[in-house]
Amino acid sequence: MNQLLKIVINNDRVIRTFNAVNRRRSYHVYLLAIALTGYTAIVFLKGYTRFSGKALNEEYHYSDFRQNAGDAVEWSGQDFSDEDWSTELFSLKGVYWIRAKIALEKPVKPYRKQSIKVWLRGAYDLYWDGQLIGRNGQVGHDKTSETAGLYQQLYIIPDSLATLGMHQIAMRVSNFHDFHMQYPRIMVGEYLKLSREPLILTLFIHLLAGFFMLAALYYYALFFVGPDRQKTFVILGSLCLFLFALTIMEYLKFYYQYPYSFQKIRLLIIGQLIFGTSLLLPLLFLHHFRRRRKFAVMLVVSISLLCVQYFVSVPDAQAYFMILIGITSSLAITLGAGAAGLPNVRTYAIGLLLCSTCFWFHFDLSLFLGFALLIAIFLYALAIERKVEKTRYEASLVKASRLEVELLKKQIQPHFLVNTLTSLINVVEDHPELAADFIYALSDLFDILNDVSSRTTIPVQQEVSLCRAYLQVMSYRKDTEYGLDTIDLNQREVLPPAVLLTILENGLTHNKALNGKMNFTIKYCQSEVGKTYTTVASGQMRKRKGKHHRGTGHQYIQARLKECYGNRWSFQSGLGLTGWETSFTILAAP
Repeated sequence: MNQLLKIVINNDRVIRTFNAVNRRRSYHVYLLAIALTGYTAIVFLKGYTRFSGKALNEEYHYSDFRQNAGDAVEWSGQDFSDEDWSTELFSLKGVYWIRAKIALEKPVKPYRKQSIKVWLRGAYDLYWDGQLIGRNGQVGHDKTSETAGLYQQLYIIPDSLATLGMHQIAMRVSNFHDFHMQYPRIMVGEYLKLSREPLILTLFIHLLAGFFMLAALYYYALFFVGPDRQKTFVILGSLCLFLFALTIMEYLKFYYQYPYSFQKIRLLIIGQLIFGTSLLLPLLFLHHFRRRRKFAVMLVVSISLLCVQYFVSVPDAQAYFMILIGITSSLAITLGAGAAGLPNVRTYAIGLLLCSTCFWFHFDLSLFLGFALLIAIFLYALAIERKVEKTRYEASLVKASRLEVELLKKQIQPHFLVNTLTSLINVVEDHPELAADFIYALSDLFDILNDVSSRTTIPVQQEVSLCRAYLQVMSYRKDTEYGLDTIDLNQREVLPPAVLLTILENGLTHNKALNGKMNFTIKYCQSEVGKTYTTVASGQMRKRKGKHHRGTGHQYIQARLKECYGNRWSFQSGLGLTGWETSFTILAAP
């Protein structure tokens, strides 16, 4: 009764402590959830303001944009009045004109040519202060007569026209090969600077692309060649491959002169790559942290991405909001893993926050830099995790091997042999007809021990045979009738060797026979939680002197379970309703 009262009191203390820890953890989870929601709202509003605000982007180096349908030569004139023209971009197909003002603010250095760079979907004639300075393709009045120009071109401004101050540019445009309206991007500056800047940028970007490709190959190799084929490696390799392709497609315009009709195809490819990247990112964290309800989470993320793709027409806005969904959903998954007490959550959260800096700086470049930092942090964190797992695994192997030797030594140590041989002498003298059976039982025990000691797992049937052989020997030694019953054991299952045997030995230690008999029961139960083996030793409880300490037997059992199942197991041992009860559960894989 006193023993039972102590167990109830200890359990009550454990429950109160557990509830207090859970309350503190829930408080922190709520704070983090509020912070994540607020951060997401701020980034969303920033993007909404950016893409729904003024029509002209700040990086477009011109002002006073005007557009008009039709075709007239005098519209190229510097002094032509275009006050009645539209100041907003509207959908046109055919021949139309664009007029804008642009400033040359820096004095022209000797022997330095001034130039103008244009990005536009269409064939066009370019006029500077009323003078034609370049053509891109051939402007036509139908698709047959038009020759598609390049998406970007660089033109030299004649020295006589490259004066300081405000200048008038005019563009006669046709777009029969790709009817998609956009504001032209126009930049002016020194010819060498405008021609070299893309080369310097693409050199840096290709270093990032090479990093993504090497990371993809590394993780694919880990999956296909490595010892543990984790889905995380495939997903991470695919994410790196998507980032590599996205980097190449995004900066393709700087080193490949393609016709303007290909720009639409390029943007569609980029959109799908952004979609895939935003989808793979939360999927990666779901698998890495082994979270449940993966399908439900990915369904919500997929629907959100499809809504952005359908309702947002501007490619840059699409990319912004899809990446926002990918990063914030990954942050939510990471915070959930932290609430569950999983390791290295802080490292991954920092990586995602660094990746989210792309929303606050130049989106294209900072996006790839942010993802490169995230992949680098993932490489570091996974390397640390694999090192820890390897160290633990090696330690468990060493410990299991040592305990295996200890277990064998325990069975054949002088104390065991002396007692057994002494019992054998007594049996020979008092009951010679049982001596042969005693010797055969002892031989069977050593044969089975020798067979299973070096193996990682053995069939349940062989483990039960080992237990019966041991109890048979102990029956002759103790002159006690030991019985073993099994309930619902699945013969197709396997277990670490001598685990049930060690549990029976502990039962003999804690219980003693009652009226010359003692019985053991091994019961098997499979549920959603996992596979549970419960052993009950019936008999009279021995009185313990002092505090009970877990000995080599428990250490051996736990080391064997860890060796075979990692952390997917639980072990309990204590006084039950019908005797000393010991159970262990092999938890189901998540």
